[in-house]
Amino acid sequence: MAILEYFPPIKKVIDKRNDKGDYYKASCDVCGTEFYPKRRSAKYCTPNCKVIQHRIDVANGKIPKEIKKIVKISKIKNEDTIRGCKNVYKFLKDGYNTHGDRLYILDSLNNLEFGETFCYIDTKITRISDMVYEIKN
Repeated sequence: MAILEYFPPIKKVIDKRNDKGDYYKASCDVCGTEFYPKRRSAKYCTPNCKVIQHRIDVANGKIPKEIKKIVKISKIKNEDTIRGCKNVYKFLKDGYNTHGDRLYILDSLNNLEFGETFCYIDTKITRISDMVYEIKN
């Protein structure tokens, strides 16, 4: 931040942001606009300038870009369990040619009661709870 001037409290100069009447005058690090910050450590005149500086830092490698991947872990610790019927369909799609069977598979999985089994080619899928399915090849 580049502080240009400091104005001590004067009764004639009243800043609406501060009860004491003193304020700072600064210039924005990104666009160079002069502004009156609410605090001494302010670097940017607007939130947009802050976003621009962050994007510049990410592009230059000063800040590592974090890619968050959401992974749902089932409460049942077993390698043969999958959470959600759509994830079961994705599992079947990776192993078999399921072209045209999507609705049939999803409807069959949704209609299963607890403990019932659905067979697709060589794979047996058993519903364990509301969202958890056990798969056996």
